Amino acid sequence: MGNVSKEYAGFVPPNIVHEETEMYMQPGIIDAQEWPMPRVEGPQPALSSAIAHSADYEQVDPYTLDIIARLFPSSGLEFLALVLRNATIKQNVLPGMDGHMEKVAVISTRTIRTLASTIKWGYDTTHKYVTVFCALNLLRKSKHNKELQIIFPLGKYQPPASLQALDNLITQSRIKVSQFTRKVKERFLSLNLMAIPQMFTQGTQQPSECDPRVHQALFRPMVAILKSEGIDAVKGQHIVSRLVSEVISKITSPLQFNRVPDKSLPESTNYQERGRLQDRKVYHDGRPTSEKVYLSGRLEDEKPTLSEKSTQTVEKVYQNEQKGHATRPETVDSVSQLLYTYSDLLEDNSINWEDMSLPRDFFEELYAQITTYYWRLHNTGLLARTKGNIWKSVELSIIKKIAYSYQVNEDAACEYIFACTGRSYQPRTTQQVATYPAPIQPQEKSKTIQQDPLPEGWYEPPTGEQLQSMESLPTRVDSKNQQVDYSAFKSTTSYAEVDYSAPESTTNHAEVDYSAFESTANQSMVDSQQTMKTDDRDVDKSASEALSNSISDYLTELNSREKVLRIPAQVDSKSYGDELYNVIRKRNINILFNKIYTNVTLRKDASKFITKVFDDKESDKVQKMNESLLAKYKPETVVTAFIDTILSMHEPGGDSLQKPGAYFYSRCKYYAHEPVDEETVKLVDLYANMTYEQFASEMRILVSSDKKLRNKQYRGH
Repeated sequence: MGNVSKEYAGFVPPNIVHEETEMYMQPGIIDAQEWPMPRVEGPQPALSSAIAHSADYEQVDPYTLDIIARLFPSSGLEFLALVLRNATIKQNVLPGMDGHMEKVAVISTRTIRTLASTIKWGYDTTHKYVTVFCALNLLRKSKHNKELQIIFPLGKYQPPASLQALDNLITQSRIKVSQFTRKVKERFLSLNLMAIPQMFTQGTQQPSECDPRVHQALFRPMVAILKSEGIDAVKGQHIVSRLVSEVISKITSPLQFNRVPDKSLPESTNYQERGRLQDRKVYHDGRPTSEKVYLSGRLEDEKPTLSEKSTQTVEKVYQNEQKGHATRPETVDSVSQLLYTYSDLLEDNSINWEDMSLPRDFFEELYAQITTYYWRLHNTGLLARTKGNIWKSVELSIIKKIAYSYQVNEDAACEYIFACTGRSYQPRTTQQVATYPAPIQPQEKSKTIQQDPLPEGWYEPPTGEQLQSMESLPTRVDSKNQQVDYSAFKSTTSYAEVDYSAPESTTNHAEVDYSAFESTANQSMVDSQQTMKTDDRDVDKSASEALSNSISDYLTELNSREKVLRIPAQVDSKSYGDELYNVIRKRNINILFNKIYTNVTLRKDASKFITKVFDDKESDKVQKMNESLLAKYKPETVVTAFIDTILSMHEPGGDSLQKPGAYFYSRCKYYAHEPVDEETVKLVDLYANMTYEQFASEMRILVSSDKKLRNKQYRGH
């Protein structure tokens, strides 16, 4: 199996399991053996005769082969065979091994990507299998002379002490890896390989409504009682596990009880809830058509079929009907069940997404945002106080937000998604309030200025300068009171100027014809009134334009004083490759930079993204520098520097940070050798679980609130 190192050139592995393996593969022999695990109902994956005689499995314990075949029924043995072809047999020579003699197969490779190329598998699939094998203690990894050594113990399989590594993969990996790992965990738990189920071991952190201390306090005494009654230990553990998870959990959660659900739901396939497989009606044929979602905007419940009438399932729901959107109690009563619901829907191979009314991307984005929100509450310590009805409101808010981006009717999308997950939805109806007509006011003849409706909340008390500018506007013309600024008009009649200051004793008096003056004055007054009527509209129009311009200038001044977001709010799909664009939009910042670090093809586009965020320009020199930076520093270092830089740009005083790109480079260099301060650690833990667009939205809120998150805005070194 591969090239043997110089120190073991003379070592010849013994041929010890040819006959045993053949005997193990014969029909009926496996059932006669006493395996320390219960048999799983249903057809079991059988090892073919070709595998039995394969030289790749000669040194592997048959029990280990059976475990791999059960945990990975599709390609587990194939993966093992391909890996062992490039392995070297060694015996207790590697660092970190136990004191006892242990025969292992060692696969030396440069990276996981190199191994994938060697066995001619895709990188993602190879990395997924290696990671899950390591979490189950089937494989081990170590570094030796700048090489990655993957170690496979050839002896009998020893399960791990806990499944914490599997739980971390389920909660922190991308969707496909999380779904794959969760299925493996289900098979592992069904085999009862561990002495105590993982949910009761120390250090376990899985979302559950029940206090794990209650589980720990009840589990061991109940197992001891069953053992004293003569019940087999393995069977007793299985019984206690079910009692604690199915009975005690409901006692500790008093708001939940069993009921027979309505039968107006679409047909379903198997659904998983908290690691247990049980039959529930969720979705199948008879889904609402696309016309009902996109055109009518309302969905109709399907009538119950005969099979549904004759089959009743028990579901866990809230005792009191929730007020709000739903017409009946919800079947999803926790965030863990909510995430499992969407995960099961996404991994159901029987679904033809082309026939679905909403695309698969819609459900994936919904699942990713709920997961991000969950970790945000978890990191801030608010998860324990978040009840089921709050999650329902969060879910509806996210659905409506995504529906708006997809240009789909929001209520129709909510109703359709609820139907696909076994629930019923009804839009919130507003109660009609009786209104009475206002008393008719006498119509005023005064002219009002017609203005365009202004946005809500635009008004603020004007400053002294603005009041002065408003006072300088032309006086409003009222046709009723005839209040006119006559200085704005030129008189059409010339009056004779009379010097009344002249002494009355002047001897030479000029006789004035008063009758002619009176007739001339009357005619001038008539002309003035006609001119005023014709110019009335012009004056009113000029006043309206002046007031409108003043309001426009005022709003412009308000906008100029408002702080703006210094990073792009959204990512342009044309600027980057499709692969990076999808990762930025759908994955959180932590996963984003981990993918950039492990995928060389993404770095070039990622360097453009970094340059656009911090420098807002396209420079080949800066892009090359950012590309080398992404390859040089570890993902956690880049994530910390990325979030620290953006926070420094938007916290109070961030305007003084004129070169964010240079600051980001210095932060990467600093955090690569120095510890991160406690304030920044908490913020990084919070924002790293958001997508970039969600993070940008948070920064928009931050810059508008002018809130200070840290003692210092940014730290230059």
